[in-house]
Amino acid sequence: MVWTREKDLVLLQEIAAEGVMHQKPKSRDKGCAWQKVVDNINSLPGYEVSSRSVRDRYNNLAKKHKVKMGKEERATGGGGGELSEWESILEELIEINEESEQRAAEENHAKEVLVNEDKAKAIEMRKRAMETVGETKSRTGNGSKEEKRRRSASQSLQWLQDAIKSKQFQAEEERKAQEEERKERMEERKAIQEERQRREQETSNLFEQLQNQQYSQQQQQPQFQIMKQFMMQMLEQQQKQSETLNHSNFTMFESCR
Repeated sequence: MVWTREKDLVLLQEIAAEGVMHQKPKSRDKGCAWQKVVDNINSLPGYEVSSRSVRDRYNNLAKKHKVKMGKEERATGGGGGELSEWESILEELIEINEESEQRAAEENHAKEVLVNEDKAKAIEMRKRAMETVGETKSRTGNGSKEEKRRRSASQSLQWLQDAIKSKQFQAEEERKAQEEERKERMEERKAIQEERQRREQETSNLFEQLQNQQYSQQQQQPQFQIMKQFMMQMLEQQQKQSETLNHSNFTMFESCR
């Protein structure tokens, strides 16, 4: 597909609408946002793009725009001329992306600092736990042998207490996590059991309704037969009465003659 200014504008509008540049760089959310842009563009008539092509096109536009703005700023000593619609959107996307990258870099740096501090503490604790008596004396400096011995014993005891507290804390956290997981499983089983009971009750109610309907039909059938017989008897009686009446009328007619 050949990119034009009109298609560039559509691309930038979709990137802004899906919030691609707000996502963390190289994250799964950002990849999903790019894919939504591709799907939205391909749903339009006359467009056929891929995830790689839209990213390359945006990066190319952003690179050229930065170069252009840099030249205009050096030439005029300030801002350039008025920007077109697609250039305004592109500049805003560039600024948002730079802020996201800066924020991600700061977060990574903070995590790296914490990791390094934890490693340094762990190394120091391990070093103190494994050092020999002579190394302890050398590190603790001047003082009587008794003071140095007490100081070494106190430090070893403090390290041991810290290690015990750390293990206890980890054990407590693991216990809490297991307890939470156990509660979640119990709640899931309870929900499944309640759903099964509800379905069994619905099935039982439906079966009972069917039985009641069947019983009602069975009860109504003899009544219908009795009613039918009664109606047949009434018709027979009416027919006999009609025949008797006709015969009587005929007899009277003959007598009159």
